[in-house]
Amino acid sequence: MAVESEEDLAMIAREGESIEDALGRLHAAGASAIAAIKALRNGKHISLREGKEALNASPAWHLEARAAAMLHDEILRALDDGEMQDSSC
Repeated sequence: MAVESEEDLAMIAREGESIEDALGRLHAAGASAIAAIKALRNGKHISLREGKEALNASPAWHLEARAAAMLHDEILRALDDGEMQDSSC
């Protein structure tokens, strides 16, 4: 199911009995991680930090959270190894 607006996502988040339930509903609706965090902020009135932490700890989002962590680690390794260069030179 594709969700069309931020208002739709916020409504889905509000309908969740808990933050975890809301995250499961948002995932099932096809929301992106960023859209889900925004929906939690708007629908459950939590901070950005709380939304990010909840998403990263959510069983519904474990694959996306794991992939993001792996990408983050790969970027840090590349920076440490000097593989990424400033393209403005």
